[in-house]
Amino acid sequence: MREALDWIEEFLANPAVGLLEPTEQSLRQTLRWMRQFDLGRKRILDTHLAAVLHTAGAHPMSWAVRSVWPRNRLSNGLGTHSSTSITGEPARW
Repeated sequence: MREALDWIEEFLANPAVGLLEPTEQSLRQTLRWMRQFDLGRKRILDTHLAAVLHTAGAHPMSWAVRSVWPRNRLSNGLGTHSSTSITGEPARW
């Protein structure tokens, strides 16, 4: 467990890492999606996480890929494929 705690502390100390926090906008987006897709109580937390990421402009694949592969290992610095967000906008790399 100590190794895991050390790892997360080191990760959070990286200036390239930023924390996202829920906002009023993300809560309202959560409620919209809960109604729109008729989601039940077991979907509240994951829907809210998705809303926090969405309202912050983070596409889940973009932060996952960046955390695993440094930019210089991607072929063009922008990723090797095009992807879109929930809104249909291009993903921000």
